[in-house]
Formats: sequence, C-alpha cells, structure tokens
Amino acid sequence: MNERELMFFTRQLAATLKAGLPMLQTLDILARGNTWSPPASQLLADMRRGVENGRPLSATLAKYPRQIDALYLHLVRAGEHGGSLESVLERLADYKERMYALKRRIKSAFYAPAFTVAISFIVIAIVLAFHPALNSDAAQAADAPLFTRTLLFFGRHWLLILALPIGAVWGFFKAWKTSPAFRQSFDGILLQTPPFGKLVRMSALARWSRTLATLYAAGVPLIDALERVSDATGNHVYDEASRRIWRAVKDGASLTKAVGASRLFPTATQQMVATGESTGALDTTLNKLAEYYEEEVNNSARALTSLLTPIITVITGIIVGILVIGMHSLSMPDI
Repeated sequence: MNERELMFFTRQLAATLKAGLPMLQTLDILARGNTWSPPASQLLADMRRGVENGRPLSATLAKYPRQIDALYLHLVRAGEHGGSLESVLERLADYKERMYALKRRIKSAFYAPAFTVAISFIVIAIVLAFHPALNSDAAQAADAPLFTRTLLFFGRHWLLILALPIGAVWGFFKAWKTSPAFRQSFDGILLQTPPFGKLVRMSALARWSRTLATLYAAGVPLIDALERVSDATGNHVYDEASRRIWRAVKDGASLTKAVGASRLFPTATQQMVATGESTGALDTTLNKLAEYYEEEVNNSARALTSLLTPIITVITGIIVGILVIGMHSLSMPDI
C-alpha cells in the first residue's frame, strides 16, 4: 500500500466507521469499491481475516512495517485502547493529507530545476556527440588550442556527460541509505545553504508541530508523543533536537523549557508551546503553528522555483552557447 492508497484508505475507513458501519462490513466495502494495488489488496484481505478472527486492527497492521509506519500504528493502537478509533482515524487522515501536500510542495521546488539540469546534460551530450566539427582536421591537430582539444575529448567520450551525473545521483542515494553520518552531515549543510535552508527548516518545523499535535490530540501521552516525533521531521538535525527535547521532558523539564533550550526552534514556536501548556490546549496551538509553517513552506517553495529555474536556464544557455561558438570556429579556421 503506497502513501496515496494509505491516505485514501484512512479517510474512507474513518468515514464509514463514523457512519456506524461495523468494521468487517467496512473492510468489505473498501475492498470491493476501489482498485487497489496487489500489496494493498493483500493488506486489506489480511485485515478482514484478522477482524473476522477477533484480532484488533493494529495487530494486522503491525505485520506490514514497510507499508504502515510506526507513527500510524501507534495512533491506531491508541484509538483502540481509548475506544476512539473513529476520531483517531479521522485525525490520521487529516495528518496524512497535510503531510502529503507538504511533501508535494517541497518536491515541486526541486523537480523543475532538476528537470532543467537533466535536459541540459542531454542537449550538451548530443551536441558533443554529433557535431561534425569535432572530426575536422583542426580539431585533430596536435597544436590545436586547449579549448579545442577539450571539446574533442568530450566529443569522443560524450557518454561521460550522461554517466557522471547519473553516477553522482546513484552514489548520493546509496550513501543516504547506508550512512547515518552522511545523512546527518548533509542535512546540517542543507540547513545552512541558501536558498534551500529556509525551505528545509520550515518543513521540519511544520512536520514537528503537526505530528506532535496529532499524537497529543489522539490521547497519546506527551512523553510517548515526543518520542514518536523524533523520527518524523524529515531532517536528521531536527530529529536529534527532538530527541534531546524528549529526554529533557522525560527527566522532568517542561516542554516549554526543553524547546527553549534548542536553538533550532524559533521564538514563535517557544511562545506557542508556552501558551498551549499554560492553557491546556497544546494540540490547538501546535496545529495553528503547523498551519503557519506549512504556509511558509508553500511560499518558500514558490520562491525557490522562481529563483532557481531561470538561473539554471541561463547557465545552461551560456554553456551551450560556448560549445556552439567553439565548434563553429572549428569549421571556420580562418575566423
């Protein structure tokens, strides 16, 4: 079950249970009424068998850690134990939809520039591979200028233009999956790198606020909620800061004091947390805080896209223009 299917499943399950339908009938309706991927169909069938045999929904979900994350499972268990599964599922559906929208905004900020860079490499490789000037006697001459000989090298090895970025991307994701130290270092550098830093920071703060609000509103104790939040910010630097907050609160500090001790959380966050703790409405204030940061993510993503796309386009145009001029001069040696 992919992220979109899980989001849709959660919303539909919450709506049908809230309408008063039994769990078994609800799962039958969901299984027959939608086109699911094979993994999702298997999960639904397993859930139905589990409910039919008297097992709680969470017991079946726990068997699918690749499809059901720990936070989702924790909330379902809390809803089952508290007798409020319908309301918990409704909050989960809201949470999943907001997190999905947040991820789409962030990805949209990077997709357009990445697409432009990819097309640029392809165009440059095609120009180098098929331009006839690189096979001319002027290009082959031993006393040809360095620029000419450089063009000749890349013309003969034009696949490098495509292989190098592909290899770099593969190496990056390989290191990301296998090295926690690399992830920690990269996330730290990204936070300090304009213009990406603000977008990453606002995204982490939005996820932290929204996740903690959702868990706390579902009846999860604050200590347990903070422990779950420490893996949900999408940034390893903020995850580590969340773990420090969790340990401080576990040792007896107030949430306000623990958040205030971290330099990664701005004054607005500290003030909203303090207000929520003093009024007993922590989930409400955190949800308002999340809405603010989500709007900031939206604005930052638009600004980043509008900034990076023309810059990359201009740089690519300059590179291609230099190549074209250089190759044209090879075909006209008297110029």
